[in-house]
Amino acid sequence: MSNLDLNKLDKALQRCNEVVSAHRDKPAALAYRSLLLTLMGKTEQACSDVTQAMALFRQDKRSTDP
Repeated sequence: MSNLDLNKLDKALQRCNEVVSAHRDKPAALAYRSLLLTLMGKTEQACSDVTQAMALFRQDKRSTDP
């Protein structure tokens, strides 16, 4: 993400969508996509991704706790 070209956000978002689809159980994928969505001014969608990422994180944490 450090090499992100702000003029190519649509292409970056498309790639993030592919990663999220391939890794539905990974909160990090949603977190990265939420950042792109925020940069694009799509805050509602970004908040939805953050909410989903938090739920996945909590779910993962519960499944690993003894």
